[in-house]
Amino acid sequence: MDNLDVVAILGTGATGFSFLMLFIGYKLTSDVQNKILDTSLLDFEPEKLKIWEEMAGKQLNNTRIFLGFTLLFLMAGLAILIHRPEAEVVLSLTPVEAEHPTILYIQNRKITLDENGKGLIVLKDEHALNIDNSTVFSKLSKLEAKLSASTTSENALIQQLSDNTNDSGFGDF
Repeated sequence: MDNLDVVAILGTGATGFSFLMLFIGYKLTSDVQNKILDTSLLDFEPEKLKIWEEMAGKQLNNTRIFLGFTLLFLMAGLAILIHRPEAEVVLSLTPVEAEHPTILYIQNRKITLDENGKGLIVLKDEHALNIDNSTVFSKLSKLEAKLSASTTSENALIQQLSDNTNDSGFGDF
């Protein structure tokens, strides 16, 4: 157990937890059986030998029950992994861009959105949702560049017109 990454095993969920329980139960059973085999029965008096035999039998029985429970726990965890319930998610994306629509992918499947920007998604396996707004952002950055150029050109035109006329600004008195 020294070289097992317990955190990584527990990160797998119920199956990792039940695996660790099975491993610990196995080690416990193995340790008890080794103690039984290493004990010299000639050193015991008959009354103590009977008590020791009952205690060792109860300990082995308890570890077997623990291993059985853990095995059931593992089977239940595997059954849950096999049968994952589906979850329906209704997404609503606004604003709805007719010219540059948002592209929505769920588990590498393209989801079509209606005219109101709504779509139904059924999640089962990875629960991975990816919303691609790159077309909207690229169009937005182009529009911002145009706006900046227009603003600069408009300011230059205003400055030029105000320099060429006496009616604008404070003028001469």
